[in-house]
Amino acid sequence: MKLLNKIETYVNARRAFSLRELLALIKTAFYFYIFRIDPLYQSKYENEYTTKFSKFMGGGFADAVNSGTAACYIALRSLKIEPSSNVGVSCFTDPGVYNSIILSGLNPIPLSFKNSLDWHIDIDQLEEQIKKFNLKALLIVHTFGDIEKVSQISNICKEHNIFLVEDLSQCHGGHEANHPVGSYSDISFSSTMGRKTLTSGSIGGLIYTKDELLFNKVRSLADRGKRVINKEMLSKEATENTDISLNFSADEFLCSIASSSLDRLPKAVKRRKEVLNLFSKNLADLKDEGLISILKYEEGCSPFVGLIQILNKRILEKKDLFISLLTQKGVPINGTNNQIAPLWEWLPQESASELKSLALDWRKNHISLFLHEGYSNQYTNKLSKKIREATYAVVSDN
Repeated sequence: MKLLNKIETYVNARRAFSLRELLALIKTAFYFYIFRIDPLYQSKYENEYTTKFSKFMGGGFADAVNSGTAACYIALRSLKIEPSSNVGVSCFTDPGVYNSIILSGLNPIPLSFKNSLDWHIDIDQLEEQIKKFNLKALLIVHTFGDIEKVSQISNICKEHNIFLVEDLSQCHGGHEANHPVGSYSDISFSSTMGRKTLTSGSIGGLIYTKDELLFNKVRSLADRGKRVINKEMLSKEATENTDISLNFSADEFLCSIASSSLDRLPKAVKRRKEVLNLFSKNLADLKDEGLISILKYEEGCSPFVGLIQILNKRILEKKDLFISLLTQKGVPINGTNNQIAPLWEWLPQESASELKSLALDWRKNHISLFLHEGYSNQYTNKLSKKIREATYAVVSDN
């Protein structure tokens, strides 16, 4: 049985590193080998990748860097926000986002989310928080691949004359009001490491903006604060540096992987949506019975994970058993959901404690369901059946 499960998992693997990525790497290596060129950075394959991404976004400028955390840090520093200023940021995100804000000399203020069943930013409280904390910027994360109401948030930022930053790490290729996420903000960034819909392999990051002056600042900060000469060149003279920064440059080989991944991004997003919708359809009767629900996202989403929302009191009381049964049956889940800022005791921000109780309730009510574009309908149906079996087993357990 274990062997069959391994074979089934293998057959339904994502294959983010496919034959296309292998050929892209061979092509890249062949180029440097034939022309006897050291594979440095900000060269042929990064330029091809970032140009392609900018076109995908409908114009603008992009720079590849070595991680999503670096991309976040550079994006924030490029805005030249006054030190010790407050930045409002989504609660549901990776610690790297909060760390980047702190290391940029700024203070992260967790933004209120709707309730224990909805992680989206509470827009009704947004203006009050901007005024209360004198926020100078908002950093909005499109968590789980669903879309925040970023067009509305953008208008609020403009009214209050503050910056808007978007984190696309879990929502590559998503759209809100027919505009790509990342295009509403002053600047956006993302991680492209493994498991992301747009991936450069084991690590990588990307920064995007429509503002050329801001982009030049990004390029400088991404490469030790060098002076920007033109679109193709940074000064090699250390005496001409304009900023203090580190080397966050991307790798040519990883950029070639990302370029290949970008080519099939629309198909990947489409398939992930189909998989999520199939889960929701298969288990719709469990929602009608008030047991669990597979949440459906906005139309323009780009699903990173699905969410199992627990509706039944008995299942909530026996959540550990539910998680154990799902795991035993081979359902790929994250039963902890600790990527919520108010739960981090190390976070040096008292305002986070105000949201801790709500965050604990949200975590109690949800389980993350891993999914990707490699799932076949047959495999999705089988996982749905296992989720159903685990659900009824917990409800009937004495």
